[in-house]
Parts: sequence; structure tokens; C-alpha cells
Amino acid sequence: MSLEDMPGDMVCREIRSRNRMLPLLAVTSFSLTRYARRAAEGGAQGIVSKADFPVLCKAVKLVSGGHTLCVRVGGETMDRGCRCCISSSGSTSRE
Repeated sequence: MSLEDMPGDMVCREIRSRNRMLPLLAVTSFSLTRYARRAAEGGAQGIVSKADFPVLCKAVKLVSGGHTLCVRVGGETMDRGCRCCISSSGSTSRE
């Protein structure tokens, strides 16, 4: 989400302005809570950590299948419109 020329949320917005249907998954090496809201507001269906490969793989499958992922912070869901949550262990829950 932190890119050299343009912030990741702006990249999402630009892509979203050209294609409303394309699934977007934000990927970051920073804390998910740092960028989760900005990614969602930019049009991404989820955000995952680069460091968690099993979760990244599962998230790609879910988002490409039309699902929206959420990030939970201290029990609070950052995006109330989400349908799937992936824990750091890789387990998936559907809301």
C-alpha cells in the first residue's frame, strides 16, 4: 500500500474508476490496521500481509471468487460489509 509514486489506495481508486467489476486485493508489509480502511475506501475487497503466504493465497482465491474480506482489530470489524474473515492461522469464517 505504500508505493513510491502513488499511494496504494489511490492506485485502487484509479483502477476502480476504470473497472467497477475487477476484484482488488491490497497487499502490504505494514500492519493491516494501518491501511485497511484506506484500502476499502479505495475500492479493494480486502487487504492481506505479504508476510503471511498461506493467508495471501486463500485471500486471492476468495476475492477472485467475488468475496469481500475484512480486518478485525480488537474484536471490531473494520469493514462491516465484509463476508469473509481470514485469521492469521489461515482459517476462514463467513459472516
